[in-house]
Amino acid sequence: MNSEAIRAIRSAFSAGEFAKGQRLWEAYAARLQQDILDGRATEAMLAEAFELLEWARLTVKSFRAHSADRLNSAFVARVYDHSEPTSPHLFRERG
Repeated sequence: MNSEAIRAIRSAFSAGEFAKGQRLWEAYAARLQQDILDGRATEAMLAEAFELLEWARLTVKSFRAHSADRLNSAFVARVYDHSEPTSPHLFRERG
């Protein structure tokens, strides 16, 4: 269908630019929907869209898992960090 649009969507999602990827996807899906309504959509176009959707789903799932791991690591590091805070809003009261 539109290989440039697909490349742009993949590029945005690969870079973690999910809002941009979502906007590009919505434009791509609107064009595909119009092609379907006009009777111009082919089986190849639908297969291409399905493949893109599956790729995006796995990419987002991977980013979510990676982000959760990083967040968990930061939490664990903070729990075991007994150093004094460096920022004024993090001062602890001693007693």
